[in-house]
Amino acid sequence: MLQTPNGSNGDITKLLFDWSQGNQEAGDLLFEAIYDDLRKMVGKRLSGDALGHGLQTKEIIHETYLRLVEQKAQWENRGHFFAIAATVIRRVMVDHARQHLRQKRGGNAVKVNLEDAEFAVSSSLDWLALDEALDHLAKKQPLGVKICEMHYFAGLTFEEIAEIQGIGRATAVRQWKITRAYLKQYLDSGLKG
Repeated sequence: MLQTPNGSNGDITKLLFDWSQGNQEAGDLLFEAIYDDLRKMVGKRLSGDALGHGLQTKEIIHETYLRLVEQKAQWENRGHFFAIAATVIRRVMVDHARQHLRQKRGGNAVKVNLEDAEFAVSSSLDWLALDEALDHLAKKQPLGVKICEMHYFAGLTFEEIAEIQGIGRATAVRQWKITRAYLKQYLDSGLKG
């Protein structure tokens, strides 16, 4: 079960509810309570300057939090929150990669190491290509994409993913394997459509 060092599951769920009802103090307390979790999630994707152009863990966390604040969602529970946070982390990283490419006027693609994600593809991968592949797959396997976001971008375990999605751990692992194989094929071959 996902646990934060600063609060219990119930505390986080209550803060999420209060925050979604417009209580800014609850939002501030929530950020304190989940900061370490977000840092760990993002830290698994970055080591120093893994994107090669200055994006740091702290920047991603703060941008993620700002985007989550803007959503003004009705959070069901902390699992729902972290599932959405995984998607937002993905978007922050991809948007930063796009911005970097615009600044370089079409320069080399920004690379990220996916070896730890068990994709078994080359040691680096274009963030934008990965985003495109996930968008393509979302039309056919939305659960697989959510699992990929939660596992790869948020660093959640399969047990945590299963709990959030309301599925068994074996189902989460199976969907991850299917998604990983599809992404490998898509990225290796440049498959479109």
